[in-house]
Amino acid sequence: MALLLVLLIVGICIIILIDRPRILEVNDKKRISIIYYTLISMGFIINFLLIIDKAPTSPAIIIKKIVKYVLEV
Repeated sequence: MALLLVLLIVGICIIILIDRPRILEVNDKKRISIIYYTLISMGFIINFLLIIDKAPTSPAIIIKKIVKYVLEV
């Protein structure tokens, strides 16, 4: 598990290093940086949860529960 976590961190660092020059070229750096790092953070969190076997609930399961709740009312 520790090896996978290290590989995840290294992978994300490589992605950021590759993308950083392109982010610095845009006109609206603040907005683009916020969006970019939000997406990177979400990807990191989801992958981290998968590594520790605590995968997030599938959207299909959530939709199924909502539909079941609505039909039972």
